[in-house]
Amino acid sequence: AAGGKDAASPTTPNASSSAAPAASAAVKKSPVRFVLLSPIRHEDLRAIRPGLPDPTEHNKLLEQYTKAIEELAKERGATFVAAYGNLRATLQRDLDERMKKRKELQDSIVKLNEEIKKPDLSREEAQTKAKERDGKISDWQAMTRELQQYQAEKEKQLAAQAKQLSARLPLTDNGIHLSERGYAVWAKDVAAKLGWDIQNSKFKIQNSAALRAAIIRKNELFFHRWRPANETYLFGFRKREQGQNAKEMPMFDPLIEAAETEIERLKRDGHASGSAGVPPAGSRVSREPSNVERSPQQDTPSENARTATSGGPRETRGPAGETPALPGNIANPAQATSAPDLSRQTPAEKPDLSKIPADSTFTPPNFTLADGLEISLWAENPLLAKPTECNWDAQGRLWVASSALYPMIAPGQAATDKIIILEDPGHTGKATKSTVFVDGLLIPTGVAPVLVAAKSEVGSRKSEGSDADTSHLRLPTSHFGCYVGQSTELLYFEDTDGDGKADTKRIVFSGFGTEDTHHIVHTLRWGPDGRLYFSQSVYIHTHLETPWGVVRVNSGGVFAYDPRTERVEVVAKGLWNTWGHAWDQWGQPFYTDGAGSTGLSWAFPGATFAPFEGARRTMASISPGSYPKFAGLELIYSPHFGADWQGDAVTCDFRAHKVVRFKIHDLGFTMPPDAAA
Repeated sequence: AAGGKDAASPTTPNASSSAAPAASAAVKKSPVRFVLLSPIRHEDLRAIRPGLPDPTEHNKLLEQYTKAIEELAKERGATFVAAYGNLRATLQRDLDERMKKRKELQDSIVKLNEEIKKPDLSREEAQTKAKERDGKISDWQAMTRELQQYQAEKEKQLAAQAKQLSARLPLTDNGIHLSERGYAVWAKDVAAKLGWDIQNSKFKIQNSAALRAAIIRKNELFFHRWRPANETYLFGFRKREQGQNAKEMPMFDPLIEAAETEIERLKRDGHASGSAGVPPAGSRVSREPSNVERSPQQDTPSENARTATSGGPRETRGPAGETPALPGNIANPAQATSAPDLSRQTPAEKPDLSKIPADSTFTPPNFTLADGLEISLWAENPLLAKPTECNWDAQGRLWVASSALYPMIAPGQAATDKIIILEDPGHTGKATKSTVFVDGLLIPTGVAPVLVAAKSEVGSRKSEGSDADTSHLRLPTSHFGCYVGQSTELLYFEDTDGDGKADTKRIVFSGFGTEDTHHIVHTLRWGPDGRLYFSQSVYIHTHLETPWGVVRVNSGGVFAYDPRTERVEVVAKGLWNTWGHAWDQWGQPFYTDGAGSTGLSWAFPGATFAPFEGARRTMASISPGSYPKFAGLELIYSPHFGADWQGDAVTCDFRAHKVVRFKIHDLGFTMPPDAAA
């Protein structure tokens, strides 16, 4: 909906002047013009992604939705815009309307014929009706010729559009979700159909970029206000726990208002300003739990670091328990009506993390080890801080999801979390290098690296009916990417130029629940079948839109995603917190639970555990007895361990500060009395 007193009239060729006159009149009196958009068509990308589905049937369904939306627009006197690529649906509706009028004329001719045959009709009346009938027959014949000509012309348009669609670059990554380029094309198409003169608009390219950035910032603030993460702890049954941060929610309101003011200023002035309106990303409220006593050991350099903009300078920590002042740091967002001028600020030099000494206050714990084992510290601050998950890549590097924002973002705070790569290039036995692969993230809770194979060329042929020409695609030598679970999304980042930093981003899925941030999408693991597995915990409600349909899970569950086909399968349901997932040498999956005292569970496709919404029966765990909270899981198949360890499960009992070991046996196996527990 485009607002403003100077908004254009809602009366358009698509709007019916006779339908719903009361509703139409009400809309015309309003300063707001309502615009209803059709869904985009499902692209056929099988030429470049053979695993994706044939979209024919889905597009037929989308055409029905498009027709219903257009009819609703007519009823309400609103403007309807058919999205790019939906020409066939639009033309078919025009054709149906013309054929309907032709049928009505034909019915009236039949009715006149019946009246002429009535015996009580006078000669004069019969001649009058016959003359009327002959005139309508002439009109019907002319309408039929026009209809045939119209249909032929429109078929030419359809053929031209099909040729255009097959020659252009794809607008989506998976057929159903617009890419960044797709949104740009779609936006221009919508603007043109609304009659906007983009070329002569005062909003030039650089100005529209500033306006778009301001709108995105406002949307982020509104999102954190309208759908805040960690609602279970804000307003739910756990609101007495953690920091009791519900009081922060109203603090977003003045920030949103300031952002709206900046948007209006940009619309009016047409240029960006560093001193007015929207608070900068990074301005935030000071947050300390009122019922938690902090110790100096809880502070790390990265925990206290806050960046004013994504990818900006890092700041080292100040005295323990204090947050370094930032340009525009807002102690009370409720008092913030405008942002400070950051244009004159000189960014601090980005520190060399390799030269920052390790935290001298850290003392490694004294571990009690099983016989034959030793343990050593591999990585520590400042190479990493506040990790939420880590996974190794094919080069022996450790990818770490790091979140200083956890468990929730503060009002006005920027999304500054990171994916870090740790490595030991000198083979010293300890990590000596830390690289930020991607930053600007919002509470990442899972990361899974992937090696992208080298391809000199990706096809040049188009399959019949495909929307995509692939002859333009080229890729360099092998490089890395990673999948990241954060907030409502599963993201994919890739380093396409080999500089060790991500330069492309794709939203693979959105629709994950965020009711409890230690339950959101987590435990990303590559399975032996080549699929990416990830989990969610018990308080999360997820609805994922995929090219194959919607996948819903309203409790805990384990997903399997195939990047080749974009299919998502729910392979297991239930458990409280499946923070551990591993496979044995036969591909059998095992899970650990971070609550519920169930310990270790064996699973199979379709397995359901307690608790799960609506479950009729559930499986028990394979570890008898009651256990505390477990996180992580590994099944030992390594020459670094003795023969007695092979196939054993190792997990972390984090409340007891232990790493524990389970031996796994098939049912019916009799364990020797002297075997290790």
